[in-house]
Amino acid sequence: MNLTVEHDITIYEAEALQTLFSEFLLKADDVITLDMSNVEKIDMVGIQLLLSLTISVKNSNKKIQFINISEEILHEIKTSNTHISLAIETNAND
Repeated sequence: MNLTVEHDITIYEAEALQTLFSEFLLKADDVITLDMSNVEKIDMVGIQLLLSLTISVKNSNKKIQFINISEEILHEIKTSNTHISLAIETNAND
């Protein structure tokens, strides 16, 4: 089941996104695909939200994958050293 995030993932959107993610998780199939093509900004609250979502998905015996991540967002995730916990593959040379 696919979900496209339509805006940034920051403290300002955290509450609405938490609700959206929780509702989506209840309806989702075994694999959740989170399309991040429209995300231009992410902060530590947003990264923590993605980590929380990932944990919830795993606790529900489902899988999650993130697609269409911009280089800027990937850089923020890698800088916070959470790409491994989020299971986001990165270029080893970065």
